[in-house]
Amino acid sequence: MKKKHSLYIVGGRPKVGKGEIAKKMKELGLVGSTFSTDDVRINGNEELAWQNAIDYIENNQFDSDVLIEGVAITPEKIHELRLNNLVIKKVIFIGYGNESFFDVIMAHSLKVNRAGGNDYFYPEEMRRKSTGAPSQKDSMLRESEDLKQQAEKYGYKYYGVTGQPTTEGHTQIFIDRLLGDRDS
Repeated sequence: MKKKHSLYIVGGRPKVGKGEIAKKMKELGLVGSTFSTDDVRINGNEELAWQNAIDYIENNQFDSDVLIEGVAITPEKIHELRLNNLVIKKVIFIGYGNESFFDVIMAHSLKVNRAGGNDYFYPEEMRRKSTGAPSQKDSMLRESEDLKQQAEKYGYKYYGVTGQPTTEGHTQIFIDRLLGDRDS
């Protein structure tokens, strides 16, 4: 019987480094394939993004380990996931540990946009500010707390990122956690 390869899963809030973790694991040869639900999300449709991830997993024969990541991945969806061609190796969820991380995200988004990139976060916050709409900060923290509670309900690890920008060291810590070298 053919060996089933491992599936690593990283779910979480926007801007916590999920994509960087996937990119680095692939660069290091720790996984052969990666899939981001964020890349296939259209107009914020999380259900469609999740279905695309499932289709990707079910319709491919993998010759190495796989990592999927994205906002559309929830503890409940992973709990219900049944796979025939991969074995779930490790699941982690990442959210915001405190409100100081909001400032880190804002600074990063502004830096990206000033350098000619296109990061939605800072412009969206400025739009909200100019129209009197509530800041994203409170909802970000509330959604992270909800994610933490759901992850714990299903027995998955949750990590809250604090005032540290996403760095190489930050990414490596989460890779170590996925690989089981660190668990705290």
